[in-house]
Amino acid sequence: MVGSIRTFDIGILFGYIGYYKIGVLGNCKAFASNSNHTVLIETTDNKKMINTPGDPAMFVESLNNKLKKKSVRFVR
Repeated sequence: MVGSIRTFDIGILFGYIGYYKIGVLGNCKAFASNSNHTVLIETTDNKKMINTPGDPAMFVESLNNKLKKKSVRFVR
């Protein structure tokens, strides 16, 4: 989230929730609090969402199992 530009967000003390423009990613939604556990979800229509689950590996595995394909990846 460093270097991101807020386009619309809800300011909370320990997180990023809203719409951001991030250098290499472009426009995306963020529901993030811990930048060490970042997961980027990209949809087939090129929409992007950043999420920071407590256990990124388990989150990615669960989401990929629900989707039945490997379409979610880590961003570090």
